[in-house]
Amino acid sequence: MSAGMHGLSSCHNHTQMSDGVLTLDDMVHAAIRQGFSDIGISDHSCLAAESPHATGDADAYIAALRSAKAHFAGQIRVAAGLELDALSSFPARAQLDYVIGSVHYMHDKATDCFYGVDWDEATAQSCINEMFGQNGLAYAKAYYAAVAENALRTRPDVIGHFDLVVKPNARGVLFDEESPAYRAAALEALDACCEAGSILEVNTGGVFRGWRSTFYPAPFVLRRAKEKGMRAMINADAHCAEALCFGFETARALLREAGFRSVAVLRDGAFADEPL
Repeated sequence: MSAGMHGLSSCHNHTQMSDGVLTLDDMVHAAIRQGFSDIGISDHSCLAAESPHATGDADAYIAALRSAKAHFAGQIRVAAGLELDALSSFPARAQLDYVIGSVHYMHDKATDCFYGVDWDEATAQSCINEMFGQNGLAYAKAYYAAVAENALRTRPDVIGHFDLVVKPNARGVLFDEESPAYRAAALEALDACCEAGSILEVNTGGVFRGWRSTFYPAPFVLRRAKEKGMRAMINADAHCAEALCFGFETARALLREAGFRSVAVLRDGAFADEPL
């Protein structure tokens, strides 16, 4: 592959090193078959609540990605990334090409219980009942406060699935996604992500897996991000080969509708802006 070749690109992808279906090599082979010139691997950072579905050995993880870079050179460019959860850490961050910052859990310190934000409606309702006095809006506000805190503290290159809290809310029974109070909390978190200098991800994974009918984040978030001058990119959050570029053309159209004229793309381990 020539250095200037630009095919499909994505930086948010998972393998068997965390909760993905395929081995690292098989995921890269799938990307090659689908016309990718650049693929970033971003398995989950280690968190007790996720074990064993997380990268617990930082040295082994970095070594595996370096090996893949070398092995596939000339066929595809492999970048070393990580999805860094707000409640975990990764000692070898300096050896990565990029970091995706995500909030996956609410942690009840009183009981030391972890509630997966993206699990199911019952889990979210339990969290709302146990931690927030049955107040769904308070739950959503706490999630966005965690997104903001994580962005400013860790300064990730990319914000992963910004409004993941809506994933189990398809029936609208947990909180009202249209309410001014909910939207104000989301936009306040977006301000923090903008201050952190992070790229906002349009994530197609929730639709691929059948949880949502729309991508993350909601259109009102995209419009505000454009107004604030944030960069945006498109990822599938792929855990299998079939998801690698799911919905990319639709996502590009959504960005154009929100006013974006360019999209950030992973190229040779770094993010470049290319016309939509």
